[in-house]
Amino acid sequence: AEVRGIDPTHPERGPLFRLPVTVLRTIPTVEDSDDELPERLEEESVLHLVNGWMEEHLEDMTPGRIERRFMAVPDGATWVDLRFHMTAHDNGGRSRMFMVHALQAIPGLTNRDGEKNNVVILEPEVPKVVSFPVQPGRTMELAIAQYWSSLGDCNLEYELTFHGVTPDQREVRLQPGDEAVRVEVSTPLQYEKLAPAAKLTTVRRLVKPTSAKITQLAEDRDGFDEERRFHRLELVYPIEQTSSGSVTPGFSKTDDLLYDSEYGGHVWAIFEKNGRRVATDDIWPHSVSLDKGSYTLKLWLRHDDRTKLESLKSAPLLLERSLSSPVSLSVYSTLIDVMQGGAKFRSSWLEPGEKQRLFVANVSSAPSGTLAGDILLGTITYGEEGTHDGAGQLPGGFPVSVVVSTTDAASGTSSSDSTESAPPNFDEPLSEDAAKNPKAKLSRKLRDAKLEFLNSLSIDSDREAFDRLVEEALKKDAGDLTVLVTKLHKLDAPKSRKERLSEIVEAADAVLAQLDEAAIALTLIGRSDADDKAAAKARKSAEKKKALLIDTLYRKGRALGYMELPEVVAKHPIKDQQAHDKAFEANYKALTKWVDPTDSDYFLLHIRREARQHNYGESLKWLNKYSSGAAPNYWYFEKRRKFYEALGWKHLSENAWQVRTSHFPNGQP
Repeated sequence: AEVRGIDPTHPERGPLFRLPVTVLRTIPTVEDSDDELPERLEEESVLHLVNGWMEEHLEDMTPGRIERRFMAVPDGATWVDLRFHMTAHDNGGRSRMFMVHALQAIPGLTNRDGEKNNVVILEPEVPKVVSFPVQPGRTMELAIAQYWSSLGDCNLEYELTFHGVTPDQREVRLQPGDEAVRVEVSTPLQYEKLAPAAKLTTVRRLVKPTSAKITQLAEDRDGFDEERRFHRLELVYPIEQTSSGSVTPGFSKTDDLLYDSEYGGHVWAIFEKNGRRVATDDIWPHSVSLDKGSYTLKLWLRHDDRTKLESLKSAPLLLERSLSSPVSLSVYSTLIDVMQGGAKFRSSWLEPGEKQRLFVANVSSAPSGTLAGDILLGTITYGEEGTHDGAGQLPGGFPVSVVVSTTDAASGTSSSDSTESAPPNFDEPLSEDAAKNPKAKLSRKLRDAKLEFLNSLSIDSDREAFDRLVEEALKKDAGDLTVLVTKLHKLDAPKSRKERLSEIVEAADAVLAQLDEAAIALTLIGRSDADDKAAAKARKSAEKKKALLIDTLYRKGRALGYMELPEVVAKHPIKDQQAHDKAFEANYKALTKWVDPTDSDYFLLHIRREARQHNYGESLKWLNKYSSGAAPNYWYFEKRRKFYEALGWKHLSENAWQVRTSHFPNGQP
C-alpha cells in the first residue's frame, strides 16, 4: 500500500508525495496436536510451522527466481536445519546452484551480524542439509534463489526445522579465583543430545598507549566554520611480535560503530620499525599478518569537541592473537566433581522442557606466553555435532572467556612495558671478604640503584638530572666505564642523535680513553688454560671490553659521518674539513683492526666511507647485497637513489625514487 499526500485545495494536481508501506505477515506457528488445524489455515492454504517444523515444495524453479518466506523464529530456538531435495529436469545438466540467504533484524546489530549467506550445490535426489544460527522470538526472512547462471528448471523441496539447546547465560565468563561457572541448559523445542565442549583459541591483550597527541586540523578541509573546527587525537601503541603470525587490533569504544558514533569512526595503521606502513584499517578490523619484530600502531580519531578526545587519551588497544594450540575446558555435572577432579559430564538426551545443570571449570594453567590480565577467548557448544543429520549444535557456539590470573600467567614480557635495555655493567664483582662486609654490600647496592635510575632517565626531558648524576659519579671515579658507556648510549639515541653529534664523539672518546687496545689484544691471543681461573676471568673481561671497543668505534664513526649530512651541515657547519676527514679515516682504520667493515653490522659505515671517496659503485655493491632480502627501508632506497644520481645514471635514479615512493608514499618516516 501507500500513503498519498494531496493538496486539498488543488486535488487535480494529484499526489505531492507518496510513502510506500509494506506489511510482512510471518508464517504462523501452531502447536502440534491431534486437533485439526484452524479453518483459516486450511482454507487459505497458508504455510505453517508446527512446533518449529515446516516443509514446502517449489515447482519449476528457474534461474534468477527468488522465493521469500517470513517466519517467526520460535522462542528457545538457537539454530535451524534447512534440508534440501532437488529433482532436476533434463534441460540443464545434473547439478544446480542455489543461494540461501537468512536475515534477522536485531536491534543494536548491523544486518551483517544478523544474516547468513550460503551457496548450495544440489545434485538430483541427493539431500543436503544447511545449518545456521538464529535469534529466538524475532522474524526471519528466508530467501532461496536458483543462481542466474545455473541453467535449467527443477523442482525443489525444502524442510525447515528449528532446534534449541538454550543456556541460561549466553556467555560464559571465568574470572581469577573461579573454580567453575554454573550453566543451566534446556531444550524447549524437541529432543536434543547434550554433549558440551569448550575450547579457547584466542588471547586478547590490552596495550596502553605510549603517547597521545591532540592537534587542531585545517579549517579548509576539516572545519565547519571559523568557530567550529575539528581536532585530531593520535594514539601510539607498541606491538612486539615474538614470532611471525596474525594479529587483530581492536578498540572497544569505537569498533563496529559508524553512523551512531559521535566520532564518525576511526582509522589506524601499523608501521614497521623502519617506518614503512604495512597495514591500514578502520572500525571493522581484520587480522593482519606480521613477521617477527617490533611494530608501532597509530590510531586517529577526530571530533570538534576537544574534551571528548581528552577522555580517550588512555584508551587501550585490544590486540588478539591465535593460541599456538587450543585449550579445552572441562565440563562437569556437579561442583563436587570439579573440586575433586571427578568424572566429566557424559553425553545424554534431553527431552523438551527438561533442564540440565553443568559446571564449566576454569583453566588449570595459562598457555605459554600469556600474562596476568590477558583474556583467553573461545566458544562453547552444548549439543552433539551431527545429530538429526544437521549441525546438532549452535554453529559457531556461544562465547566463553577466561581472565588470566597472576598465579596462572606464564612467563613473558609485556610489549607495552618494554624499556630500553641497559648498557653493560663493567663493575667487578665483590670479593669474598667484601661480600661479607655489610658496608661494602650496602655501598654496592646503592651504586646499582643509582645506575638503574640513571638508565631510566630520559636525556631529552631529564637532561639536568642526568648530567648531575653523571658528574657526581665521575667525580668519584673519572674512568667509571659503566657511567661513561651509559652516557654514550643515551646521547646516541636514534630519535635525537643528529642533534648531539659532537657530544657523541666526545663521549665516545671518553670511553675509548679507558680501553687499552694492546692489553685487550694481548689477553685474547692464543688459548688460555681451562684450569687457570684467573686467566679465564681476564679473558672474559677482555672479550667484554673488545665488544665495547667495537661498538664505541662504530658509534663514533657514524656520528662523524652524520656531521656531513646536508641538513646537519646547514645547522652546524664543519669548521676544519681536513681535520674532520683525518678523524673519520683514523676511526675507520681502528675499527677495521677488529672487524670486517663489510659485515652486515658495519657495512653502512663502509659504504659511507667509500662514498666519501666517490667510490659509488663499491657502495652500491654492498648496499644491494644487504638490502635485497631485508624489509623495505626508506634510507636504503634513498641512499641507492643518491648513489645513482652521483653516478649520473638518471634513469636508475628515477626508478629508485618511484620504488621508494611506492613503499613510503608519505616520504621520510
